[in-house]
Amino acid sequence: MKMTKKITIGGINNVRGGFKEGVHFKADDSHIRIATIFGSAHAATAKNSETMGTSFAFTGEFKGINKEGEEFFAPVCYLPEPAQGMLAAALQSGAGNVEFAFDVILHPDATALLKYSLGVESLLEVKQSSALEKLSGLVAQRALPSPEPAPEKPSKK
Repeated sequence: MKMTKKITIGGINNVRGGFKEGVHFKADDSHIRIATIFGSAHAATAKNSETMGTSFAFTGEFKGINKEGEEFFAPVCYLPEPAQGMLAAALQSGAGNVEFAFDVILHPDATALLKYSLGVESLLEVKQSSALEKLSGLVAQRALPSPEPAPEKPSKK
């Protein structure tokens, strides 16, 4: 397992400048799972680029697994569409922490600029999470019982 500053599809697969036909995929491949990324996001910051358009930097706790099975952990994560849009919308709705898990799939596409497109398959429903709620559930079995209320004292008249 490796700690890194951020999880990106290219970064965890050690690919700079995009995946290359003949090196990373063949034109006749139907699709290739290139990563599984999951975690808990608590914020999204929009980043604008002339070449890439708008993307979101998510902060939280993330794990990425590349196609070789190497594991990466980071506090920042970038996702392809439509995953980034779904996650950003959930966070912008005020959901608090949002849990997610996606497989990232490379689809060869001769008509695309890079000769491929990326897609995602959700492995679970993108949903709000509450770390405190989870901990409460785990601790409830071991927690000290709540004190019994003190008996009422008779009033003096």
